[in-house]
Amino acid sequence: MIELAKTETATVAERSERPTLSAVEKFRQAEIQRNRRQPKFNLKTLFNKLQNRFSQAHDVSDLIEAQVQSRTAELYRKAHFDALTHLPNRAHLQETLDQLVRRHDEFQHPFSLLFLDLDGFKGVNDNLGHGIGDELLRHVSARLLSSVREGDIVSRLGGDEFVALLTDTDSVEIIERVCERIIYEIARPYCINRQAVITSSSIGIARFPRDAKTTTELIEKADQALYISKSEGKKTFRFFEPILSDSASQQANIATLFEVAMAQGSFGIQANPQMDLKQNRLVGASLYLNWQDAPLPSNDFAAWQNPLNKQTAALPLALWLLDSGLYYSQRWSVAQQDLVVTIAVLPVLWQEPSFETLLATRMAFYGVTQSQVQLEFSLESVTSQEHNSIEMLQKLADLGYQLTLSGLGALAVDMTLLADLPVQELKFDQAWLKKQLKTASGQKCLKAFVQMSKALDICLICPGIEAKSQVKQLVEMGCLIGQGDLWAQPVAVENFSKIFSL
Repeated sequence: MIELAKTETATVAERSERPTLSAVEKFRQAEIQRNRRQPKFNLKTLFNKLQNRFSQAHDVSDLIEAQVQSRTAELYRKAHFDALTHLPNRAHLQETLDQLVRRHDEFQHPFSLLFLDLDGFKGVNDNLGHGIGDELLRHVSARLLSSVREGDIVSRLGGDEFVALLTDTDSVEIIERVCERIIYEIARPYCINRQAVITSSSIGIARFPRDAKTTTELIEKADQALYISKSEGKKTFRFFEPILSDSASQQANIATLFEVAMAQGSFGIQANPQMDLKQNRLVGASLYLNWQDAPLPSNDFAAWQNPLNKQTAALPLALWLLDSGLYYSQRWSVAQQDLVVTIAVLPVLWQEPSFETLLATRMAFYGVTQSQVQLEFSLESVTSQEHNSIEMLQKLADLGYQLTLSGLGALAVDMTLLADLPVQELKFDQAWLKKQLKTASGQKCLKAFVQMSKALDICLICPGIEAKSQVKQLVEMGCLIGQGDLWAQPVAVENFSKIFSL
């Protein structure tokens, strides 16, 4: 057993013999002799081998220097780039901002900072898992990079917070185009691990040196603008303005303002006539809440319905608006049977678990049929992933209700998602429509929407019409229904029938 070379020819008896002490000692001595013949390791031997390997002695120094440089670059990458998305991190952003400030001092080059985060990202993590959430962040990073201009810098600050640094510009027009691309790209659906994921982005903008004189101040101003952007609704962007600071502090007191307004009777319901653009004939009325002397940038319903939805006062107001719409629909139908009343449905109401039952009960109470009313939902609220809004709309459609989505154009919306929504009407955002009518490119965009609506058998509603020239433009494009001051300013709902002889 000790002499391995003989093991193949050893007999069975020999293999079964117990090893003797003398045989073991003989084997140990042989091992010692073999070890003595092995060369000893030392630094000189290694250096000689390296010299033999390289043709020049300085090649060894080059190898060591290359390894040091590689290690230094790796340490820099870890310190300045995000491990998940490989985007520059907060430290890298700060260094870049400092460089741009110094360059501005020398060459007077302005720049702009876009702060953005993802709407509903926590819901993705909670409902689909952190693995899906991490993969979503990687996809968002790629879309952000594709949305900015060449030379712009995208960074990840952490979590779902990102920054886009637009170099050499403080142009409102350029910044708006970049923001619109970002919002549109991020809002497109994602397919991750065979699961559909939807998110969106809100953006706050600050410009140097217009809004700030230091990098710290610039970051604070962009963050404040982001806060206002999110408070006013998702999928939107806001520039920093001095008034924003006052608005931000006002949000903390807004619940009290709503309570006071209700106690003082500051809320009312207004009606806006809807007209057949070709025949110039009254075909409907759009009802919505009006807040007189609202402590917000505008007292228009669209300007404060999102803040309203977060208050405890919202639900009774939403029910009041629904009941009023059904009541007047029943009354006005006596004079004009084909008149359709559009009722704005606040998110706080349709998010109620029993909304379908409540709606059926109220309709039956007022004796109104489903063909007499259009239920209007904001496009922003129903495309959010935080609630099962698409499922809710489908249930209502299956029950025979007629549905309208408002805010078309103001937000980036995936056309595939829009085509799947079971709606009969789409209402343009008033400010967006007015802007598009003024330019050739905007008119092309409107024509594209008209063609899409025809393919989907959806009627387009055009609000904010002020002149006959606008009516002519819209009719030539193929739009059928409009509303605006050209026919009548919004009036208190109780006076609507007197003006239009209903």
